[in-house]
Amino acid sequence: MRAGKSSRTALGVARALLYASRSPHLADLLPDGAADRTRTLVFAASRAARVEYGWMDRGWYRALVGVNERLLVPGGMHHVALRKRFLDDRVRAVLDAGATRLVVLGAGFDTLALRVAEARPSVTCFEVDHPATQAVKRKGLATLGGGPENLHLVPVDFAEASPEEALAADPRSDDAARTVFVAEGLLMYLAEPAVRKLLRFVRNRSAPESRLLFTFVGVGPDGRPRAGPYQRTMDVLLKLAGEPFRFGVEPDDLPRFLASEGFHLETVTRDSELAAELLPDRSTWPNRFLDWEMYAAAVHRRE
Repeated sequence: MRAGKSSRTALGVARALLYASRSPHLADLLPDGAADRTRTLVFAASRAARVEYGWMDRGWYRALVGVNERLLVPGGMHHVALRKRFLDDRVRAVLDAGATRLVVLGAGFDTLALRVAEARPSVTCFEVDHPATQAVKRKGLATLGGGPENLHLVPVDFAEASPEEALAADPRSDDAARTVFVAEGLLMYLAEPAVRKLLRFVRNRSAPESRLLFTFVGVGPDGRPRAGPYQRTMDVLLKLAGEPFRFGVEPDDLPRFLASEGFHLETVTRDSELAAELLPDRSTWPNRFLDWEMYAAAVHRRE
C-alpha cells in the first residue's frame, strides 16, 4: 500500500460493486443497502468515481467494462457480488445466533459494519483498517452524520502494528463478547507470521464460539500465492497498486493450518459453488469463475 494513500484495491472493489449494482442479474445478489452506502463512501473518496458512476448506465461504457473484465479478470464482477453476499449472509447468521460484536479487519470501503450498526443498535461494530483509508472513509461517513453511535473506526497499519493492541486499547471493546470477525481480501496481503498473529488476536480477544469469516488464495507449485490462470495479469495489477500477495494456503491444508492456532474449519466454498446456489439461471453465469479466491468460516473453541 502506498504511504499516505488509501488502498487502490479497496477502491477498485468498491467501484466493481457499484458496477454490479447497475447490472440487472447482479443487483439482486448484493446485500440490501450495500450499493447506496458504497456510493456515498466512494464519492467522498474519488471525484473520478462520481463521474464514472454517471457512465454506468450508458451502453458504450458497459460494453467497455465488459471487454476489460473478460480480458483481465473474467468473472470479476460476479466475484465481488458473490463475495459480498456470502459474507453478509454469514455475519447475519452468526449475529442471529447470539454474537454481540462485529469486527471487520481491513474493511476498505466495505459497508458491512455500517449497515449492521444501522440495523442492529445492540451490536457493537468495529472497523480496524489503515489510517489513510479510514481518513477517506470518515469523509463519506460525515455525509451520513458521522455514522451510527455503535460503529467505531480503529486505525492501524497491519504491516507495522498489531490490531490486537489497537482494539484492546479501545474501552468500548469487550473481549468477553461472542464476536464475528471478518477478514475480506486481507490475509493474502500479509506474511504468514502476520496471519498467525491475527488468528491469535481473534482467539485471545473474543469469547469461545466466536467466528472468523475470511477469504484466501491457494499456492502454486513454486509455493507462491496463486491467482489461478491469470497469475501474470494479477501480478502486474498488484504491483502497480503496490499491494502484492504474500500468503496462500491450499484448501486441503487449511484445516491443519487453522487447527495449529486453535480454530476449527466449518466451511470452504468458491464462486462456482455459490453461483449454483444463488444464481440458478445459468445464462447469467460468466464464462469463467474467479475460483482462486475462496471463502471460509472458522470457529475457535478454547480447551
